[in-house]
Amino acid sequence: MSGIEEAVALADKVRAKTGVTDKLSVVDMTRLLDDLKWGKENLLTGTSNQYRDIKPNGIYATTATNSRQPIAELADKKLTYSVKVTKPAGTDIFAEIVQNDKDGGWLSSTHSFIKADAGEVLFTVTDTLKASDGYFSVHVFARNVDTIKLKDERLYIGTEPGVWTPNPADKVGGVAKALLCALLPVRGCAA
Repeated sequence: MSGIEEAVALADKVRAKTGVTDKLSVVDMTRLLDDLKWGKENLLTGTSNQYRDIKPNGIYATTATNSRQPIAELADKKLTYSVKVTKPAGTDIFAEIVQNDKDGGWLSSTHSFIKADAGEVLFTVTDTLKASDGYFSVHVFARNVDTIKLKDERLYIGTEPGVWTPNPADKVGGVAKALLCALLPVRGCAA
């Protein structure tokens, strides 16, 4: 196999693992590989690459994984929150990053809104946290629905949504371990 064929095969593997289907330039491929590097840490704990049901709380279904996380450590950094949601037809869903002051007062929010047919939707929201002694949280909202399903919830420093990985504080096993091993074989990982 020639060097070009090996590079194309590697690029095809990366596209298959990340869900990126378009051909990528060398710059885009480099950025994507940098995004997948070992040091990239999902800041959310308790997430999963398997669907879980979220029940509504009043009008909205919401998840606030790691709610009330201090802003101080991440001030002036770009954060990208991503989640896959399966929803019924006719349901409006949005995902957001919310910043509050230390007393819970609203400072700002950035959201991604999708009004689409039933099925799986990927939400990605990027925001820069403003210096504050407050906190931030991430949420998924859906109006007038009994249940939504979500998976692959992740929050990364930077502007790329990346792929789902567990937080190091979470036990890594099963499918999560297999995914990490497939993406990071140079670590000598055995699934």
